[in-house]
Amino acid sequence: MWNLYTQNNHVKNKTYDAWHFGGDDPTANELAKLVVNGIKMATASAYQLYEIDNSPLPPIGGLNII
Repeated sequence: MWNLYTQNNHVKNKTYDAWHFGGDDPTANELAKLVVNGIKMATASAYQLYEIDNSPLPPIGGLNII
């Protein structure tokens, strides 16, 4: 599926992150449905959470598989 997407969409950067919404959060499935239906096209996190976890910031233009 990923290879087909990159071929049909002229993707230059073919690396991606794969993740899911919220674990046991009851809204996780609802958020995923919004993505599938093309309603939700972006997400955000608090900068401070990356600092606390000492995690790298997501790259601009990065691709994700949800």
